[in-house]
Amino acid sequence: MPRCLDCGNTKSFVSSVVSPASQYANGPLSGLIADFADETLQQVTSLGADKKTINAANAKPQEFFDTCFYCGSQQISWEKDLP
Repeated sequence: MPRCLDCGNTKSFVSSVVSPASQYANGPLSGLIADFADETLQQVTSLGADKKTINAANAKPQEFFDTCFYCGSQQISWEKDLP
């Protein structure tokens, strides 16, 4: 499960690989948002990503979800045993 090393978030992450659906202020950071719980990917929200990208993100979330939804940091760790 991912963890933001800046704010400690372990729930919501976005993908820098997928551009935001809209480039306006106060919009989401990405066109692909993921929620994690119980060490697994629970939900992926697509705001403009195509089905091929969504399926790839579901199969290999470590390759896609690299940005914290809450603070915007890209200091993300996927190691299970972090303190």
